Amino acid sequence: MWAIEEPLMPLRFEGLLEFSTLLDCQVILDEAVCNVDQLLPFLQHPDRFLLNLRISKCRGLLQASEMATTCIDAGVAPF
Repeated sequence: MWAIEEPLMPLRFEGLLEFSTLLDCQVILDEAVCNVDQLLPFLQHPDRFLLNLRISKCRGLLQASEMATTCIDAGVAPF
C-alpha cells in the first residue's frame, strides 16, 4: 500500500500526518480540501500527502488551477 484516501476525519492535519507516518504511506486528500486555505497545512509535508484535484469539487477551473499551482510549487503531487 503506497497511499490511502482520507482515512480519518477530513482536514485533521495532525491526525492525518501521524497516520501517514505510522503506516509509511501517503494520504490522498479528496473531497474535504476545496481551496488553497484548506490545503496550506498539508503543504508542509509534501512527501506525505497527495491531492485528488477535481474542478467540480474546487468550485471551478480558476480555483482548481490555483490549487494545482500551489501544490506543484510546494512539491505536493496533484492527481
